[in-house]
Amino acid sequence: MPAGVPGFAEGVSPKLLAAYDPADRRQNYLEMQAALADLRLRERVELGRAFHGAIEHVTDKGQGLTFRAARLDSMPEWVYVLGASRNVDRAELLSRMMVLMAAAMAFYDKPKCLVIVDRDNSGYEVALSRPGVRPTQAHVEAGMRLFGGLRITSTALHFLPE
Repeated sequence: MPAGVPGFAEGVSPKLLAAYDPADRRQNYLEMQAALADLRLRERVELGRAFHGAIEHVTDKGQGLTFRAARLDSMPEWVYVLGASRNVDRAELLSRMMVLMAAAMAFYDKPKCLVIVDRDNSGYEVALSRPGVRPTQAHVEAGMRLFGGLRITSTALHFLPE
């Protein structure tokens, strides 16, 4: 949601607002796009499938946030967190996304993270990690709590017919 949109900053902490690009310099959006555009088509399909699964999981819920984590062999430095929320205050959702990002980076030992969350089927919130972020003990503990119990699946990505 661009900074020029009415209500953009409503309820959002100054610390989170400082993470957004100024309206006249949208560099982070280009970096977010590159984090996805650099993937192979089949990898983007699998991320889309995980994202859709998160959206489907929360569709019938009155309120909540669900998420999935994805790692790709072709991008070993990245962890992707894909989620969906229903009836979660935007400022609260942004705060939770920052926790998810730090926890995922700590748990999976990755220096880069992209978080995408569908917000009430009306838009998306996207967050990109900053370079050089180092996990704290709190991040490690949050990582164990949030990601330690997730089921792990592997998908072979075949690019050519066998």
